[in-house]
Amino acid sequence: MMINLKPSQKTFLIVAGIVLVTLAVYWQVRGFEFISFDDALYVSENKQVRQGLTPQSLAWAFSHQKNDDQTYWHPLTWMSHMLDVELFGLSPGGHHLMNLAFHLINALLLFLALRLMTGAVWKSAFVTALFALHPINVESVAWVAGRKNLLSSTFWMLTILAYIRYARKPNILRYLLVFFTLALGLLAKPMLVTLPCVLLLLDFWPLGRMKLGQIMTDKTETKFQHVGIFRLVMEKIPLLGLSLVTIGLATISPQIINEAAVPMPLRAQNALVSCCQYLWKLFSPLDLAIFYPFPSSIPFWQPFAAGFLLILISSFAAAGFRKFPYLTVGWFWFLGTLFPVMGFVQAGLWPALADRWAYVPAIGVFIMIAWGAPVICKFCRIDQKYLLVPATAILCLLTMLTFRQAGHWKTSESLYTHTLRVKPANPVILNNLGNAVKAKGRLKESVDHYLKALSYKPGYADANYNLANAMKDMGKTDQAIYYYQKTIRVKPDHAKAHNNLASQLMSQGRTAEAISRYKTALQINPDYESAHYNLGIAYYNTGNKQGAVASFKKALRLNPGAAHLRSAMDQAMQLP
Repeated sequence: MMINLKPSQKTFLIVAGIVLVTLAVYWQVRGFEFISFDDALYVSENKQVRQGLTPQSLAWAFSHQKNDDQTYWHPLTWMSHMLDVELFGLSPGGHHLMNLAFHLINALLLFLALRLMTGAVWKSAFVTALFALHPINVESVAWVAGRKNLLSSTFWMLTILAYIRYARKPNILRYLLVFFTLALGLLAKPMLVTLPCVLLLLDFWPLGRMKLGQIMTDKTETKFQHVGIFRLVMEKIPLLGLSLVTIGLATISPQIINEAAVPMPLRAQNALVSCCQYLWKLFSPLDLAIFYPFPSSIPFWQPFAAGFLLILISSFAAAGFRKFPYLTVGWFWFLGTLFPVMGFVQAGLWPALADRWAYVPAIGVFIMIAWGAPVICKFCRIDQKYLLVPATAILCLLTMLTFRQAGHWKTSESLYTHTLRVKPANPVILNNLGNAVKAKGRLKESVDHYLKALSYKPGYADANYNLANAMKDMGKTDQAIYYYQKTIRVKPDHAKAHNNLASQLMSQGRTAEAISRYKTALQINPDYESAHYNLGIAYYNTGNKQGAVASFKKALRLNPGAAHLRSAMDQAMQLP
């Protein structure tokens, strides 16, 4: 017997089903650890974040100058991590579940936005299910450091919802709400700089505010007013201005790589190839990894073939803008939102591509699939009701793949081991795996991983530094000194390497050399507490009371409550 459901009941069951399946897939994250790849930087070892929401930590979050590890300005993301500390302390389970909550919110907001714009319940639901359950989004959900991606996407969806409300009945207050939600999203992550352009695409379809003869295949819940192209563009100017301000803040960030560390032709080649790789991963989500090394070279045929394919799809999408507007919008949503992370401007440790960067762009491809599949059925004279079987099969397969992929994120070691199965020649992950096993006391094994990382990339400063630390812990002072010196040759401004090298020199009685190295470390980082303390010890050992007292005073200013610093100061004061 068929059960007739009201539209509201149908929507509720759809939403409940997506939420329950997503929870079933990701509930395992509550038992996951912090991952040593950036989770320490963002939460577990970040002194400001560990304080929670305090006036000092909030001021730090909004300050533009951070330490050497920061790449761009995202104060709202820092605040969300601080709130997690207030709620859960440093228990990783709570931080992971908060990520899951944001992912669920994003899925529900996406469904609501598509439902309001198109009136197509099942198509909107299918896009939402693909988004919620696709393995490529595991990285954003299972990685605490992926919070910036999730939080900014929440404001991406809220901005679209605010824009839908504005498009129904434009007025200044509704426009200001759009402006405000976009601003909040940009405070979470600069990736939203392309959203004003996406809003212009939505004006074309499905809102239909830009009337260019396109076929509106679905009925919208509310009639949207047709507006001239000039006005639609002018509406986006203030939003684009906001994006340009964000780009400016990112550009002046001290961690943006301004010099051509990677030649621009290679960046352009990788941009073409990576776009096709993202497409491939959406249709074949296997062999996903946390880090894909940036190539040192790319065979000529790959960017040529990738460029040809992208031009071919773009031409088809553009040519069919009247008859298949959803293909046009979906494709250019995908390409346009990927543009900021194609690598033309690079910051920090830049990979060839990253699964997390497809979190929002993938929605464009999902729209193409959801709205394009019924058209294919119609062309082939197949009843659309038969789409239910392949759609269900696809979602079941994705659910299993996502559950398995999420499981790799349980510990740092399990994640890095999986990544090396996928991408063996991966010095970054070999270095991180070395750190993970070293933290468990497996020193010899960590040395093997560091050496293997250096076999792929001899000038890798982090691997040299970590190998030096391992040698130090094993009591191999001469080898530790060698690798600290090698680190400094590669990266002269590595303050920790200078400090640790100085300590090894001190252990050999080379005090004058050590003092020089401590001073170099402090020139690089004047607020380096450990270097001030170590320099004070060196001065104390030489009987230099004035130098020792001055160094301990500086260390105490940075850490007033440290008992060992107070004790060292008292002893220094007793020198003749």
